[in-house]
Amino acid sequence: MARAAMILGLAAALGLAGCATAPEPATSNARPLTSITLPKPGSFLALSDVHYDGNATDQWGRNHETSKVLWTRAQAEAQSIIAADDPAFIIYLGDLPAHGMPQSVREQQFRAVLDGLQGLVAGSDRRLLFLPGNNDSDGEDYCAFTTGGETPFAAATDPSAWPVVNAKPGDIIDASQLARGFYAAYPLGKPGAGRSGPALRLLALNTVIFNPNYGVFNKGDCVDAATRQADANAQLEWLAAQLAATRMAGDKAMLAMHVPPGTDGYSGYPNWNPALLYTGSDAALAPYVGKPVQDAYLGLVAAYQAEITGTMSSHTHLNDMRRLRDCAGAVTELDLSIPAITTDHGSNPAMQLFAYDARYDWLERTTRFASEKTGKDWAAKNSFGFADNYPCTNCTGGETMAQRIAKIDDADLLAGMLNYLTVKRGIGSGPNYAAAMDVRCSG
Repeated sequence: MARAAMILGLAAALGLAGCATAPEPATSNARPLTSITLPKPGSFLALSDVHYDGNATDQWGRNHETSKVLWTRAQAEAQSIIAADDPAFIIYLGDLPAHGMPQSVREQQFRAVLDGLQGLVAGSDRRLLFLPGNNDSDGEDYCAFTTGGETPFAAATDPSAWPVVNAKPGDIIDASQLARGFYAAYPLGKPGAGRSGPALRLLALNTVIFNPNYGVFNKGDCVDAATRQADANAQLEWLAAQLAATRMAGDKAMLAMHVPPGTDGYSGYPNWNPALLYTGSDAALAPYVGKPVQDAYLGLVAAYQAEITGTMSSHTHLNDMRRLRDCAGAVTELDLSIPAITTDHGSNPAMQLFAYDARYDWLERTTRFASEKTGKDWAAKNSFGFADNYPCTNCTGGETMAQRIAKIDDADLLAGMLNYLTVKRGIGSGPNYAAAMDVRCSG
């Protein structure tokens, strides 16, 4: 079956929710309890950017992508974390293959990583959720998620398992835009009848669509201008509808993406195309017609910050962080970057375990990493917490991660980020990282 037809069949089978008009934005930054009975605190595991090249040589460091040895060790470490910490779900934030590979090789690399990820939750009910990176296309980098009627899922041993491995009926809330690479799901499973507390929703975005390279990387033309605009409008309108549905249900949502908004701290260039404007007619986005897509996104995050538990991204391969600001300049959310498994940007390979409270707000993040100092392997001492990453003299220890960041001045915040940017392989540096810490509107 062609992948496009498979996606349409999945959408029909799931009984997808239609678009909804967003209610008025919240006027308070508070995160009120939605019920007397709340869910239990828990954790989830986040991985990203394997960039598997299949090399049998155990290569390491800048410009070296993930060998068979490194991927095998990374899977073993993930299994160790799962056994010890019992994360409620796992999320993978994209970029399966090595860079610049022909399609036939990419498909082999897709299979090696997808099958490895699926193996992490084999024999369990734990869900593993995938969202695409800029390398996750049968075309060249930055092509559409569905290219030639296929997605990377077609290369997996079990294509039907994706994008949510171990999903049960109703776990995927909306797959109507899966062909474009974004969807909504319950990472903890569809809430049962009679529940009295909020459910957690994952809004899995495909922000490759917003990147300046989308469809035109290396002077290519794998996505035409009309489609690039249509994809951008569709994703923003879908996000507005999903956030409105989250509020209406009294639920919470975490937002995940590959390419973060704001400035690339390494190059100083924008991660999202400032010339890509919202040109749709959705009433919820009326204030942003003719404005950059980043402005519209920041407006939605600000309007629904009471529902949003946190946002995460990857793409940089580094352990960076950014504050999202509304168009008046106020901080509304954090975006936390998941460091890569690959070492090709000069960082140690890593994965992160997030702990959340009964409101699903993020309390802690433990980074587990491999190091040449311990034989290119993970070891018990190769670990640090969010409080290590961002020391805070005014904190009591009971803060969420967002509250901790709010208590740290800019100079100390930048120092904390640079000290751990390459996951303890060295101290990060560069003139653009201070500006990259804040994501702002264009005006």
